[in-house]
Amino acid sequence: MHRIAMSLVVAALFTAPVRAGTLDPEGAQELPAYSVADRGAPEVTEANLLASERFWPYQAALLSSGAPTGAKHALAAGALGVVIRAEAGARVRLDFGRDGLVTLPVRDTDLLGRANAIRSGVVTKTAPNLTFAIAPRLLDAEAEAPRRVRLEASMERSGFLCLFADPSAPGFARLAASLAPLGGRGVLPVLFPQGEHPDAALLPKLRAAGWRGAFALDHMSEAYTRTLLDDGAHLPLLALYSAEGRELWSGAVGAAIPPELERALADGFAPQH
Repeated sequence: MHRIAMSLVVAALFTAPVRAGTLDPEGAQELPAYSVADRGAPEVTEANLLASERFWPYQAALLSSGAPTGAKHALAAGALGVVIRAEAGARVRLDFGRDGLVTLPVRDTDLLGRANAIRSGVVTKTAPNLTFAIAPRLLDAEAEAPRRVRLEASMERSGFLCLFADPSAPGFARLAASLAPLGGRGVLPVLFPQGEHPDAALLPKLRAAGWRGAFALDHMSEAYTRTLLDDGAHLPLLALYSAEGRELWSGAVGAAIPPELERALADGFAPQH
C-alpha cells in the first residue's frame, strides 16, 4: 500500500470511535470495559504529564497556525493530530497523516485540556492508547493457524516489548530465544517484521524460531514502524513502551538483555504468573 495511504490508516486506527461493549471494526472483537476517570487525581500539567499518561488523549489539536518541524506544509489552528506519545521536555509526538509526523511543545496544543477532560470524566477513554492502536492488528505467534490476539489478553499487559527486525535475517532465532523469558514480565513481546512477510507464511517460521508473543499484520508493520520510531532509527531495534505508548527504553538488540532494559522492566512492570 502507498506510504501516504498507510499513514492515514494508522492515524485512523489510533482514533477509531469505538467504545467498550462494541466491536472493534477490524478485529471484530468486543472491547473490554475500561475507565480511567479520577477527579481526585492531580490536574494534568506539563510537569506531571509523563506520570499522568493514563489520561493522555488519542488526539490533540494545534492552538495556532504554523509549520512545525516534520510537517509537509503549514497547518491551520485546530488541526488534529494523533497522539503517538508525550516525551521528556514537555513535548508531544503527533501524527497528522499525509501532513506529516511532528514533535512539538505540548503548550502549542490543547493536549492538557483534553487530558484533564479524561481525568474528570467529561470524556471517556476507550483503552490505553498504544493498546487500542495496535492490539486488534496483532496475530498470535504461538497459534497453529493465523488468529488475532485477544483484546482481553492485551489489556492485561502493562506494555509492549517491540522488536523491529527482519525475521528472515541470520541470528533471528537466537534473538527470539533471548527475548522469550521477557514475556512473563508484564509486557507483550511484539514483532514488527521488516520486509515482506505474508502472515500465513510467517507464522510457522516464528513458531520454529521460538518467538513468543505476537506479530503485526504484514500490511500494517511498515506504517507502525514509521510512526513509532524516529526517522533514521537503525534497525534491528528493540523498544519498550507502556500501554499508553510512552517509550521507556530503546536500543540495539543482541544475544544478551541490556541491563538498562532489565531495570526498565523491573521499575515499570509486574511479573505475570
